[in-house]
Amino acid sequence: MTINGTQASWSNPKTPIKFSIPYTLKDGENGNNITVYFIGNDGTLENMQGVYNSDTKMVTFYTTHFSKYYVKENKVSFADLKGFEAYQKYIENMAS
Repeated sequence: MTINGTQASWSNPKTPIKFSIPYTLKDGENGNNITVYFIGNDGTLENMQGVYNSDTKMVTFYTTHFSKYYVKENKVSFADLKGFEAYQKYIENMAS
C-alpha cells in the first residue's frame, strides 16, 4: 500500500484497523454491491467485506495488514429464493 506515493508497511493480526478508500460509483453500479478485495502475493483474492458510503463516497473495511487492495462491484444473486422475493435484494446485498 502506498500513502502519498510512499510505500507503507504495517501488520498486526491482533489489532485490525478501519481503513477507507475514496471511490466514485461507475454508471450502473449499485453501492450496496461495492466491496474491497485483498490481492495476495500469489494472486488469490479475499473479499474484505467493504461497505460503500454514498454520502462520503468512501469504501470502508477492516484489515490487519497493509497490502494490495482494490474496489469492485460484487453482484450476487440467488435462484432459490422463491417465496422470499420481498427479502431477495437484502439477502443479495449482504452476500455481496
